[in-house]
Order: sequence, then structure tokens, then C-alpha cells
Amino acid sequence: MLRVLVTVAVMVFVSQTGEAALAAQDEVTISQIVKNDDGQGKLGLVLAGSGQAYMWANSELEFGRHTAPLFCPPKKLGITSAQHIAIIKGYIGRNPKAGEQAASSIIGVQLDALIETFPCDQ
Repeated sequence: MLRVLVTVAVMVFVSQTGEAALAAQDEVTISQIVKNDDGQGKLGLVLAGSGQAYMWANSELEFGRHTAPLFCPPKKLGITSAQHIAIIKGYIGRNPKAGEQAASSIIGVQLDALIETFPCDQ
């Protein structure tokens, strides 16, 4: 239960602080902020943090609650900031409407991208 609370707290913190810093204006789109990003700056930190929170949520779902996880990356894969950017770029390439969303929506699009990139075979 503590892990779930920590995960939710991290996700809320990241979404409230990181996204606001990344998109001071709602007119900025996800495509615009990831276009030339290599994952080494603030965006990479935000996506690494939210990605870690999603992994914690997966662990709680799979092992704590014995339910299906949100997405299923290879067990020994550690996803780097640059890889999170690449996953999102690939996702918005296949789903252009996602890239047109306000940059403040990037954490949700990140989850959609992870789910599509690492589907669970069940």
C-alpha cells in the first residue's frame, strides 16, 4: 500500500511541477518539445521520473495485487531518459494526434506509448 501511495505522490508531483516547467504555455505541443530533445535535460528528468513511477505501479499491480500490469517491458530492461524520448517520438509518429496535444499532457502520452511499445501477452 505504501508503494502505491508513493507512486501516486510521485506521479502527481511530476505532473504538477515537471509538466508546468516544460510547458509554460498550453499552445506548446508534445511534438514540439520532443522534436530535438535527446533526453539529457529537464524533459528527460521528468520522463525518467514518471517512467520509474509507472514501473513501481506495474510492480504493485503484478506482485502486490496479482493483476495484469499496465505494460510489459523485458524483465532486465532499464529504460533510459533517451529511450523514453525515443518511445514517445515513435508513438507520436504512429499516432500524430497524440503529438498535437498540449505539452502538459506528455505524462499521459508517455503511458500510452509504453503500453503500445511493451504490450502484455495474456
